[in-house]
Amino acid sequence: MVFNTIQDVAGGFFVATAIFWFFYFLSQTKPASDWSKNVNLRRKIIHLFYGLALAFLINYQILNTTYFAIFTTGLTLTLLFNHWRPIKPLVKLIIYFERKPFPKLLGQGPLIFTWSCFSATIIFPNSIAIVAILNLAVGDSVNALVGYYLNYGKLTKKKKLEASLASALATALVSLQYLPPKLFLPATFVTAFFEFTEPKIGNRKIDDNLFIPFVSGGIILLTQKLFP
Repeated sequence: MVFNTIQDVAGGFFVATAIFWFFYFLSQTKPASDWSKNVNLRRKIIHLFYGLALAFLINYQILNTTYFAIFTTGLTLTLLFNHWRPIKPLVKLIIYFERKPFPKLLGQGPLIFTWSCFSATIIFPNSIAIVAILNLAVGDSVNALVGYYLNYGKLTKKKKLEASLASALATALVSLQYLPPKLFLPATFVTAFFEFTEPKIGNRKIDDNLFIPFVSGGIILLTQKLFP
């Protein structure tokens, strides 16, 4: 048990180190300069790593239900306080990742993301909640980042089918250690379809942070009952 824990920590450290050096060398290239100037790319990258971090912490029970509730409540209160009494360093940080026009509540996107992920851990078993979070974090981010290259260095509103398929593949790969493919693949492709079609109410796009974890988790539960 202890040996396995040490192995997990060592493996996590190795992966984190590899990611650090990858992004360090990437930061020295010209494309990185373009990325740093593109707020949408910054948003997608932080979206990806925030979701991966939450999944990692939940998986190793570092972020259990109690701690996650405290974290989510603390984030909510911090952003509300910042709305009433702006904290300059925090405002500057949020604006760096926020696209115009700015929402009335700065940090609204990460807050909704966090509440959705927290709610998923309340509604679903841990393994399903983690995959639901990965569907949201990896699917949306990879879709945008692959689309960026397919559109020759531009982020456009039009989604590409190839980018959606790439996002489904990436999500499937990171989900393998949590659930068998027969359970998560239907949810992965359904959420990739939603990312591609961007469902709307009237003329307004529905924020995928609001529904992807619940749709994904619900489909996994249904699949689990149909194919035990």
